[in-house]
Amino acid sequence: CEAYKAAGKEDAWSALLDEELRKATAPEALYEIHRHKALLFQKKKRVDEAVGEWLLARESVIKGTHPYDTTRQALPYLEIGKIYLDAGMIEKAEEFLLRYLKTPYGATEAFSPVTLLGKIYESRRQFDKAKEIYAIVLDENFGKDFVSRDNLKNLQKPIRKRLELIDMLEKLPALVEKLGDDDPTVREETRSAIRSIGKDVVPFLEQYKN
Repeated sequence: CEAYKAAGKEDAWSALLDEELRKATAPEALYEIHRHKALLFQKKKRVDEAVGEWLLARESVIKGTHPYDTTRQALPYLEIGKIYLDAGMIEKAEEFLLRYLKTPYGATEAFSPVTLLGKIYESRRQFDKAKEIYAIVLDENFGKDFVSRDNLKNLQKPIRKRLELIDMLEKLPALVEKLGDDDPTVREETRSAIRSIGKDVVPFLEQYKN
């Protein structure tokens, strides 16, 4: 596989995968073949074919109950979500990222889809949805199986920062209203607060400019 890709012989690799697919019967083998075919289509930006292969990969292990199978019943949804996100098909990306989170495996390995979904909601200014999705990985019951609590806290840190920025952003309308206060002290304190918030909030908003 890697030798073919390194040599740029994707067509030869694709033909070999098709040949292996005709012979394969084991669910694990079928999953890997479809996974590699999906990756080939992803490289060529052929979205529909890549998605189709990921769904076939998932279907090949759908009857399994072993952790190997349940993990691979979930992962294609995450990969499909990323494919649609890269293609700018945001609603489809959201659909499959949410599907992933609803799987038993996805509920425990949630940081990647939660971050991606949070950014989708932020870009739409759907801050309540962003806070709701971020809360998944901040819940006290989340991550109980993490070997390192420090590692868990490090993963949670950027999520907490994004929530702080959302909170600042939501305070802005009330602060702007205070700029019209009759008391000059209140107006000056308000300007100072807005300037302080702006240092963090402006870069946060800049990432979502069209």
